[in-house]
Amino acid sequence: MKNLKIDKKQKRAELNLNSVFYPEDIVKRAIKDFSGLFDTKLEREGDRINIKLKLIARGVSIEDVTYEFINYLLAEVKHSEVNV
Repeated sequence: MKNLKIDKKQKRAELNLNSVFYPEDIVKRAIKDFSGLFDTKLEREGDRINIKLKLIARGVSIEDVTYEFINYLLAEVKHSEVNV
């Protein structure tokens, strides 16, 4: 994924998303739903949303949890489009 950086050593990840495809309210909801796994910082830059994730959960890898977060975001976007 071009807009994803994962630092396994520091247990950090950074996502840069298009806010047209990933509405900010859905991103914020996903962040809240994953709050037990990550400390998160969200920044808005024009039509981009930058999310910095710091893994706080033990026994899981930053890579696995970050990809689960991305899958969750995609499912939430799809679900919101179906319900419109």
